Amino acid sequence: MPSGQSEIRGMIHQFNAMARRLKSLVEEYERKVKAAGKTPEFYLKAMIQGEMPPREAGMESGEFFTDPYIILGLYWETEEKKGRGAETAQKLAGSFEKNPRFASRCTAYRESSRVFVVFYRIDEEDYLPGLADMVRDLQRIGNTVCGVCVTACASPRAEGWEQFLPLVAEIRKMECLKYLGRENAFFDLGREGEYAGRLWELSRDCGRLAEALYIADEKNVMEEKEKFFEAINREPGESRRYMEALVMAIGERFGRDHCSLTEVFGQRYDYPEKLRRIADEKSLKMWLANYLAWILDYTASRLEEGQADVIVRTKRYVIAHYMDSAFTLGEAAEYVGLSEKYLTHRFTREAGETFSEYLAGVRIQKARELLRSTSFKIYEIAEMVGYNNAEHFNRMFKKITGMTPSQYRKQV
Repeated sequence: MPSGQSEIRGMIHQFNAMARRLKSLVEEYERKVKAAGKTPEFYLKAMIQGEMPPREAGMESGEFFTDPYIILGLYWETEEKKGRGAETAQKLAGSFEKNPRFASRCTAYRESSRVFVVFYRIDEEDYLPGLADMVRDLQRIGNTVCGVCVTACASPRAEGWEQFLPLVAEIRKMECLKYLGRENAFFDLGREGEYAGRLWELSRDCGRLAEALYIADEKNVMEEKEKFFEAINREPGESRRYMEALVMAIGERFGRDHCSLTEVFGQRYDYPEKLRRIADEKSLKMWLANYLAWILDYTASRLEEGQADVIVRTKRYVIAHYMDSAFTLGEAAEYVGLSEKYLTHRFTREAGETFSEYLAGVRIQKARELLRSTSFKIYEIAEMVGYNNAEHFNRMFKKITGMTPSQYRKQV
């Protein structure tokens, strides 16, 4: 009897082992069936777009997260308005595949017509020299085949699926580095992450100035420019980094509407190199003032009244007529073809301030410029910016700036 029980137990163990093996084979078969016809590009897209968790994609495809990896961002600018964006991206994708390292180690996802997000598999201890060689070849292809300047940004080395999405997010946001204009630039976030991250943070602080420049809003350009110079004065050793960040913010704002800084200036500049060649703080600030003035002139001339947004048109009309003391909301409303009530409501909602506040802001901003750069008497400046009553001008000036015109002139 004990002998028979032992044999039965042995058979049960064998049966259970066979069942486990069959279950494993079935699961493997189901995985292969499920993955049949799905390429690595399919899985990469699904992970990036949130259609499939990285862990599930890694288990199902077997192409990801078995080896160390980095995420590589490839960015460039194209003439989207001429319909070249998709054509350029497609041509680049085909040309990149001719690079042996790219073809064997990379899976690419076309994030947009100007961005590739690339999964790069690492199979060597010192991978950076080979990666740098590949990037240089891709940049050469971009230049010779499509006439675009490709900027590359590599994430730190990672293992496992947990780091995948945070690294993709980091690479996405670093697209703005391409606006620095460095030809064949390659940023390794493993070594330059702190520098690039600080630039990105500073560029977020420059968003309002970039937006004001883009719509040729002189009043807010002047206000934001003064804030920017104040920030530089607080950290004089960081002037060049602040200016690089501002260039990035401007490039990003223009880029959203497929307008590049190359189009504004007629050529591509290496801004970090250009700023390094400027010897002192005073010259840097003078360069920046001229740079912003050039962009402002460009955007003002570019705006076509028939196509511009109604609030932009209203602001431009205020800039042109603020010096007339009899200028009213009614004139501006008639110019843009809206009722006074509707323009008041819409201006407040979209501009973030009332029409009267904006008009007063323009007048006081122009007065500040005159106080800084001329020797006109204060009552003369008041008349020049639309105030017939000098006392009213003084009250408005103090309300907006916190000091009288005389105090402001002494301070500057």
